[in-house]
Amino acid sequence: MYGEQIVQLYHSIVETDTRQTPFDASTRTDFLTWQRKARRRLLSILGEMPLEPVDFDVRRETVEETEQFTRERLVYWTRPDVQATAYLLTPRGVQDPVPAVLCLHGHSSGGKDEVVDPTSQYRGFGRRLAEQGLVVLAPDQIGFGERKLPEG
Repeated sequence: MYGEQIVQLYHSIVETDTRQTPFDASTRTDFLTWQRKARRRLLSILGEMPLEPVDFDVRRETVEETEQFTRERLVYWTRPDVQATAYLLTPRGVQDPVPAVLCLHGHSSGGKDEVVDPTSQYRGFGRRLAEQGLVVLAPDQIGFGERKLPEG
């Protein structure tokens, strides 16, 4: 479901924006001209940071409770028509303020699960940080985990 949102966003961008800068590398000059136009177009596609705050409308679901932390699955909006998923690991028995860390997964297909799984190639580094008293946010990046594209 979340991967399909990314595919729809991609298609809307390709259909309306990227076709305006067809690739041309016939000569070095042609390539440099294309590159300048493509960079300007990319900045136009990315746009300015939104002036209006995004209503994240976060949904939370407890997934796991251990003696050291609680793991919640979050679903939230990042922009119109695009949702993201993440794990939030909150240590038990710590006093505010609590240090926090953003734990990004690598290029394996498991996404946020790899960050908390001690048997993964990443050795569950997010879980280990939560066990040591840090708040951990481990989002699925676009194309990974629950945000994997339909074709994988």
